[in-house]
Amino acid sequence: GGYDESINCAEDYDLWLRLLGEDCRSILCLPFVGVWHRKHNHSHSVTNSLEQKKEANKACHRAIEKLISSANDENDRSLENEHISTLKDPANATTLDSINNAARLLLKIESSFLHKNALRLTEHEVKLIHYDCDARIGELATIAVSKFGKDNIDHFKFNSSEGPCYAW
Repeated sequence: GGYDESINCAEDYDLWLRLLGEDCRSILCLPFVGVWHRKHNHSHSVTNSLEQKKEANKACHRAIEKLISSANDENDRSLENEHISTLKDPANATTLDSINNAARLLLKIESSFLHKNALRLTEHEVKLIHYDCDARIGELATIAVSKFGKDNIDHFKFNSSEGPCYAW
């Protein structure tokens, strides 16, 4: 369907996530992007920034849950808002576990996305997704070391012959 009427401040973000959830190529090629975006002290995004962030997190949670639901098994931890928040903004992580869980979530998202879209993606696109996720895991590892010290980070290891891949 169209806009989710229960979302007031992040409805466009929710729509984009749902479009991508149905078909990863749904927004692949926009020949011209014409956007005029301005913020001022009285704009909706400024005056409702906390609600917008909360609704965006809700939309992310729903999109991620839908993506990985087919890959869930009984041993899998439930998807928590903290994991998504940490993945979106790792600098605000309060524990090493939250960074670890965000990294695990990212790997699960990557795996589920590639599985779901295996017939739609080129080999080059798959490699780009792997590189992007590896870079994001590297960012999480860097933040983990800077916030919690290198002595606490034993499980970031390279285990791929094709390039860096971090394992837990």
